[in-house]
Amino acid sequence: MSDRTSSKLGMRRPWMAIGLVVGPLGVLVVALAPNIPVVLLGWCIAQVFFNALLAAMVAVLPDQVSVVQRGQVSGVLGVCVPIASVSGTFVVKLFTGNQLTMFLAPCAIGGFFILLLAVTLKDRRLAKADKPSPAASTVSWSGWPSADSASACMRPSTSR
Repeated sequence: MSDRTSSKLGMRRPWMAIGLVVGPLGVLVVALAPNIPVVLLGWCIAQVFFNALLAAMVAVLPDQVSVVQRGQVSGVLGVCVPIASVSGTFVVKLFTGNQLTMFLAPCAIGGFFILLLAVTLKDRRLAKADKPSPAASTVSWSGWPSADSASACMRPSTSR
């Protein structure tokens, strides 16, 4: 969806902002949930919006990093995921006595760095005229991307 976003803020930044605002609200619902169905609702909200945020952040790699450096940068980012998971576990342990802080402290720390990225990012802007239409050629009836859409994804971007 961020590939089709023609916002004045850019293609990726709006999805980062939406995920950064609504994802922690889902975590807040989980933290304050009185029963399992509310936990499920909060978890679904958090997953949908954090995944929208993650998808936009993953799309920044081909937008901002040259083809020659993508492997190295991708490797560094891949190492950061388990480091962040372990670090988040220690942050949660620091706040074991306070359930609300235990849930929201990792959101606040991660949110700070995401906000830093969003503010400093030189985000691509898609002109409304260049916005691809959601035509049948993009996704086939089976739900799998067609050869046309796959080849479009593999073409290098000219707007760097």
